[in-house]
Amino acid sequence: MAAPKTKLTPYQRRLFLFLSVATFFEGYDQIALTQILPELRADFGVDESAAGFMVAAINVGTILAYLLIRRADRWGRRRVLAITIAGYTLFSLLSGLAPNIWAFAAAQLMARIFLIGEWAISMVYAAELEAAPRERKLVLLGHHSTDGRTAARPFEQKGFKEVWYVVGGIDAWSTMDPSVPRY
Repeated sequence: MAAPKTKLTPYQRRLFLFLSVATFFEGYDQIALTQILPELRADFGVDESAAGFMVAAINVGTILAYLLIRRADRWGRRRVLAITIAGYTLFSLLSGLAPNIWAFAAAQLMARIFLIGEWAISMVYAAELEAAPRERKLVLLGHHSTDGRTAARPFEQKGFKEVWYVVGGIDAWSTMDPSVPRY
């Protein structure tokens, strides 16, 4: 006998939408690589076969990210999330400064590991909000946006009493909370 179908709560529908959007933007990184690939091949003088191998090698980072994600259980999610944000930023920068195609591929492989790690840990945080006490302080970190009210509103509507939006990301938050390491 099949289990009765249950409908998603409004929160679960919003969470599904949020996670879908996050997944879409995670895919943007891969799409960006395929869009710039012709210019990379031309700039570095790489044939199509080598470029295909490079993309495959970069995508191995998705699998390797699992090793980093598992560290969150031992090191703490906050620390690993901060490491993934810093790592993705650093290796994205190094990708832009790469002197050759293989340095670019190595930097992109590392960036992919950190991006997938960041994405996965963010998904866990988002999913755990359902059971979170509404008295808990929520801190939303934004690197560039100044529209914190819009970002905070869904959490306030969900019943959270104290929602903070910090422009400047994790670095700005570390100036307010000494337990958050600076990078």
